Amino acid sequence: MGYRGQPAAKRPRISRGEASAMEVLKIREKESEGFGGGMLSVQIDSVLESARAPKLKAFESGLKLLNEEIEESKARSIKRDGKIAKRMLAKFPTLRFRSDRSNMVLNYKPPSGTILAGSYLLGTLLWSTEMPSVDLCVIIPKECTERTDYKNYRYFDRRLLYLVGLFSDLSKSSRWTNVELGKEFLGGDRLKPLLTLQLSSSSLQAIGASEADLKECNRLKIRIIPGIENDALREVSKRVSLLGTELAEEMYWNSLASEMQIVAMLKLLNEVKTKAAGFSDALLLLKRWRERRNLSITPFMLTACLAKLILDRVVPPMASVQHMFLACLQYLSTWRMSGGKSSLHLTETCDVLWLLSQAEQLEVSMDATAALRVIESSSTNSDLLGGAYACLFATSPTFSLSERFDVMVIVKTANSVNLNYLSHWCSEIVGKALGKACDLASPRILSDVVGIGLLLNPEHQFGRVLTAEDSDMDRDSFRAFWGSRSGLRRFKDGRIVESVIWTKGGMEGVREACEVAIGSHVDGLDRESVGFIHHDWSTILPQTNSASITARRAAERLGNALRSLDGIPLDVAEVAFAGEIMLGTSVLGGGLRETRYRPVSNLILSFETSPEWPKNLEGIRASMAAFYVAISKSLMKGGFDAVSTKTHVEVEVDGFFFRVMLRYDTIVAFLPEELRETQIWTTVRQPRLHNALRRVCGEDESAAFQETCRLAKLWLSSHWMGNHFCDELVEMLVARFFFSPDSQPLGRIPGSTSTAFAAFLSLLANFPWEVAPLVVVFDDDDTIHEKAEKAFRSLPSRSSAPPMIVSTPGDLLGKSFSPAYKRGPERVVLKRMAAVASAALGSFMNGFDSAGDEPLNPKTLFRESSKTRFDAQIMLREECVPSLSAGIDSKNRQRRVLRNGPLGSRVPSPSLLNVLVGVNPTDELVRRLESLFGHVAVFFHNKNGGTQVGVVWRPRSIRSRKLTLYGLPFSQPVFPEEGQESDRTTEIVFDKKYAIYAMRKLGGDLVTEIDVRV
Repeated sequence: MGYRGQPAAKRPRISRGEASAMEVLKIREKESEGFGGGMLSVQIDSVLESARAPKLKAFESGLKLLNEEIEESKARSIKRDGKIAKRMLAKFPTLRFRSDRSNMVLNYKPPSGTILAGSYLLGTLLWSTEMPSVDLCVIIPKECTERTDYKNYRYFDRRLLYLVGLFSDLSKSSRWTNVELGKEFLGGDRLKPLLTLQLSSSSLQAIGASEADLKECNRLKIRIIPGIENDALREVSKRVSLLGTELAEEMYWNSLASEMQIVAMLKLLNEVKTKAAGFSDALLLLKRWRERRNLSITPFMLTACLAKLILDRVVPPMASVQHMFLACLQYLSTWRMSGGKSSLHLTETCDVLWLLSQAEQLEVSMDATAALRVIESSSTNSDLLGGAYACLFATSPTFSLSERFDVMVIVKTANSVNLNYLSHWCSEIVGKALGKACDLASPRILSDVVGIGLLLNPEHQFGRVLTAEDSDMDRDSFRAFWGSRSGLRRFKDGRIVESVIWTKGGMEGVREACEVAIGSHVDGLDRESVGFIHHDWSTILPQTNSASITARRAAERLGNALRSLDGIPLDVAEVAFAGEIMLGTSVLGGGLRETRYRPVSNLILSFETSPEWPKNLEGIRASMAAFYVAISKSLMKGGFDAVSTKTHVEVEVDGFFFRVMLRYDTIVAFLPEELRETQIWTTVRQPRLHNALRRVCGEDESAAFQETCRLAKLWLSSHWMGNHFCDELVEMLVARFFFSPDSQPLGRIPGSTSTAFAAFLSLLANFPWEVAPLVVVFDDDDTIHEKAEKAFRSLPSRSSAPPMIVSTPGDLLGKSFSPAYKRGPERVVLKRMAAVASAALGSFMNGFDSAGDEPLNPKTLFRESSKTRFDAQIMLREECVPSLSAGIDSKNRQRRVLRNGPLGSRVPSPSLLNVLVGVNPTDELVRRLESLFGHVAVFFHNKNGGTQVGVVWRPRSIRSRKLTLYGLPFSQPVFPEEGQESDRTTEIVFDKKYAIYAMRKLGGDLVTEIDVRV
């Protein structure tokens, strides 16, 4: 197949001559920046290997059959108001005629030429996509068009009638399957529907395709694209050269011009591919980057951008693949600095970027800038799966719209307006309406509606009063935009400015502003036509009343008191804090609540060095106990309520509780092995993580980081996994998106709780925990990724490290979050977590991608796991669950029992009596169950309002085995049945009934019953 019946087009000549010395130097300099070598270079080779399409001779034979069948189609007349056309419109609702000529008749003839076009011709077909497509361009003969078809959408009606003719012929043939019209559109242009089909299995078998080829060919889809000859509509060339005064008019003429220039552009791109050796591979990388980041720029636009750089010799034809890729990213990144909408012309009359709005160009530019920063960073370059490879080329996961945008505005229309025009116009209107409160309003066409993705500015909240200053408009423009809603108003500071008053501020104000603006400026639409997709998490999380601010003030007050202690022989060198209350990441919050449970924050006190400390463990502990007594007395003199113990001092300040503990690193050497890690964690690592997390915290619990942490903890607990994740582990998982913004969509930290929570779910569901550590960088050490990778590779076996490795400075293998210390999940929990997170992420994404047709109720993400997933369930007495009011359905619970119930008076163990400060009886019960039965069962519990504990038996532990001392607890001997021979070795089997009885006995009055699944 090749070019047929087409006149030669004038095109620039591309030389493959010797490059100048300066060009060679620039290429060498570019390739020596780290992108061309090391781990990333190996990964890129792997990307290209998996992305290239295989050669399928059977499929090419099928394309020849399609070409022959199209050429042999019969000439006939097709009426717009005829039966065939009406049948097509009824079958495919996305199709519509737009011109004023209802009696139009197309004199159908076979195409004057066919061209194998697109990525298949250029060798840039991205094979990793779900269903790769091969484009076949058919040239509509001049006899099928009229000179005046450029008027009033007439050509697009003829184009549609031509496709109707092809569809009626091809759909009758048994060679083709899945023949559809209007399911896809060329480059997203709603004026240009495509005819899509696939080769049937019977046709491929008749051609002689092997089983392997048959499987691969079934993935391919053929798209038939109509085009016209360059001189078919001469008037278009004159009109498109003039700048359109109206957006709709400009888009219309560019759509016509691109239809006329499609053949010339295809030939030009083919020549670029022939002359530039690295063109195809560089384009494959660009397409993979586009797919990974879920960008609205089309593959053809990326192809044109790279071709233009080569034609203008910005990139020499002999440049390497890496050089071409980087140069194209650099070009895309400059769009954000242009101050307006950028254009690109491969031919004189057609702007390739005409379908890309200014907001979409800004979005692409922001992602390109972030990609360049990731590539240039030596630290992220060495990250095995969390650096440049994951950010640019990983096939999974693709960033969903819920991860890219904080809010989605949905615009629905029932008339025949061009959705491309509507999306551009609504994007511009919404951007003007929200002003400084919105960093980006990027349009998307979602099925048959328009979506406007909003990226809100976290530093400029949308208030109830909108002024001209907030909208970046002068007074006259502001008044003209808002009309009668705008007026001069005097403010308390004496300003008299043009402003608009909304019913409410915040997200409700954003909704109202978008509805009013679109309803006022788009003909045929009103406020009812505008939808709004935003998840309100206030219905999920308990109110905290900014308790973290009060807690930090109380901690500061206590810290000042400790720095000036009386009666202490040593000076205080450092005061460090650790606790979720002060961070604002506690689900329960720290203020006065109906629950009588009070969490505790740690305060680590470091004295100056002294040689007088004892040299043995007993002496050090005795000295610390004496210090605690002296500290408590000094604090009590200062008006604090303090109580000393042998291990700490408990202090109450303004309703918040703190545990003051001393840090003396020498004691670690004297401690038993099982206690060393706990000491290091409490006095060193936990305060260090707390200080690092303070850098990304906002003012209070409503900030994006804090609210996301609270949601993440609540989500894990609601699915009965909260007891396997310590608070710091969850906070580090969330903080990764705030510490490393370049890896996120648009290269910025999440601007809202919704985007951050979606990213958290995606991380849990998709990160390859078994083969890589998750690196969280919160200091200036650029080598931590390399160090973490070396430490991971040096492991004697994967089982010698925690299943979930979260690498932080000072703890490269994440041993702090080991299941051995009950701070991280074991493998069975990790697998369950990934499965549940994947399902939750799917529901989350559908809420955005369904354009509001399937709205997400946030509570559905937090429903408790199915009881059938557990072998047994331990039922707890509700009045003994102090966190009951934090449950997702707390309004349906008997909350009065929390005020009137005994709360621990029935608990037999003395160590469980103190339920007010730092001890939760249900959590303590789960800890004891894990301590006694952890070798035979895994326990799952909802720490926030859960009234059951799930039990899953470990398969290896409950099988019959030989008698050993270790196997004696909760076991019974296995006696041979009558008539069976028995050897001398006695076997034992796990006694479930006895284990259940022991669990019931351990729970005392906390447990009402244990339900065992048969």
